[in-house]
Amino acid sequence: GGGWCRDVRECQNRSTTSFGSSKHMPPFKSRGHVSNNKDANPDLFNWNKVMVAYCDGGAFTGDVETVDPATNLHFRGARIFSAVMEDLLSKGLKDAKNAILIRSSSGA
Repeated sequence: GGGWCRDVRECQNRSTTSFGSSKHMPPFKSRGHVSNNKDANPDLFNWNKVMVAYCDGGAFTGDVETVDPATNLHFRGARIFSAVMEDLLSKGLKDAKNAILIRSSSGA
């Protein structure tokens, strides 16, 4: 797992990896509890799934107004998560009868 960054230096180091920027993420592989394969995931194979990847390594809690030009770290994970949820709600999540928030790796 990727864990969360604990200080600015660690977050800067992550910013050039798949744990710190979507620019470096490999294609998502649907497996385990998010698999679309009925045999591998009989309970949830046909559910809609959304993968919200690491944003800034700050546990989706960052909400700074101004990006620090010295580090170029944004720390806006809370805003990103909120925007994702608003988008999903507008696309039908508000009408869902069931929803499961599943984590993997850090904090699972």
